[in-house]
Amino acid sequence: MGSAIAPHKDVTIHLIGKDALLLQAERGDLIRLNPAAAYIWCCLQDGQGPEEIISDYSSEYCRSKEHARNEIDLTLKNFSDHGLLAGGADEAVESRPEPGQTPLPRRSTPPERRGPQHSLQILGTKFHVYYPSADLRDAVEEVMAQFSEPDKSCDVVMDVVRRGGGYGILADGQEIESGRSVDELIPQLKSALLVTAINRIEFGAYFHSAVLSVGDELLLLPGPAGSGKTCLTLALSLNGFGYVSDETALLEMKTMHIRAVPLSPCLKSGAWDLISTMYPALSKIKPYQRVDGKEVKYLPVPAWRGNGSRDTARPARWMVFPTYSPEQPTELRRVEHIDALQRLVQDCNAWRADLTPQMVDQIIEWIYGVTCYELCFSSLDEAVNEIASICKDGQFGHSNKRLHLL
Repeated sequence: MGSAIAPHKDVTIHLIGKDALLLQAERGDLIRLNPAAAYIWCCLQDGQGPEEIISDYSSEYCRSKEHARNEIDLTLKNFSDHGLLAGGADEAVESRPEPGQTPLPRRSTPPERRGPQHSLQILGTKFHVYYPSADLRDAVEEVMAQFSEPDKSCDVVMDVVRRGGGYGILADGQEIESGRSVDELIPQLKSALLVTAINRIEFGAYFHSAVLSVGDELLLLPGPAGSGKTCLTLALSLNGFGYVSDETALLEMKTMHIRAVPLSPCLKSGAWDLISTMYPALSKIKPYQRVDGKEVKYLPVPAWRGNGSRDTARPARWMVFPTYSPEQPTELRRVEHIDALQRLVQDCNAWRADLTPQMVDQIIEWIYGVTCYELCFSSLDEAVNEIASICKDGQFGHSNKRLHLL
């Protein structure tokens, strides 16, 4: 253990109880520390020398001096390997590349004669979309009906054009997708419209999460593909919850509220038999091929059961991480806030801007206002009952804990 060890000046600590997060500003990485590692970091930050840290650590954690020295040496090595210490970070951490010239999408001349058209509005952005045939327009309208907004004004023009044996998508004359078959086109156009709309608004983080309303508050169901999120969302929407989205949650940094996009629920082929018992019309809905090779169907957006407008930003009150496991009993368990935050950060689709210490503090304060759970379920009925029990009448209030920040 050296005699001149100190934290790197660009690393900040953010305490969550006895655990902590370190923000590595150079790369925007968040690194979780367990209580022992957080204690050692705080000692370094206070300017303590090696022997003083060993003495305090052995007393705090009831270790012998030799045992404490070994644990501290290992922790310091991990700090150094991650570029967290002064004098070693420049070598350990790859510097962030300077912004380069990103090639712009190929600009194509839009067709002189545009075909059938419809107008959409997503997150406030008004689109005019033109198609080479009325049949294609009607197919897209069926999937995106909730966004139809007849309006002469327009922010973005999109053209769907024939490209060889497939189709291309142009946004304001720039080609963003090409060579898609008709079955691939609709999922890709849906994605292009969503991404374009999201990129035109202010938000802090974009999470892959289903969103349901309970009065004026929200329930979030974050999770990767295959977690059973969409099936659970649909079951909840049939049992008194307001359907908002099955995949998109945007965290607004000014209000720390969640704004969601009411996309049509997307069901992969493995879920069709199960969901058809709840939605018999599913068997008549046309399947489409996504770019990832998965076959999907898009259900009509469930009827709105909430207060106000469906896409209004609202505070998140509950967060449940679902996992469908047919061999396991259904069980709902509380999750510590730092564990919930770690899962969200790992699965975050995008940050709008580089993380700063102020943003990390805001996000930590936000997660403390959300009651967090994980749900392993094998039965949709049981899963719905478990979630309804925690949301009923808001029986679990916000946490009274307050975060101490250095």
